[in-house]
Amino acid sequence: MEVDRATMGLERLAAKLPAYARLHGYAPTVPGRRPTIQEPALED
Repeated sequence: MEVDRATMGLERLAAKLPAYARLHGYAPTVPGRRPTIQEPALED
């Protein structure tokens, strides 16, 4: 994100933030296995 922040305009960078959020939450799966849905842990 540092490179983008230094080289992009504010509007374009703001438009890319949802993609950065998806990338941050990405968890790769093992090839050949179906992904499982994991629910977030409940916090007290």
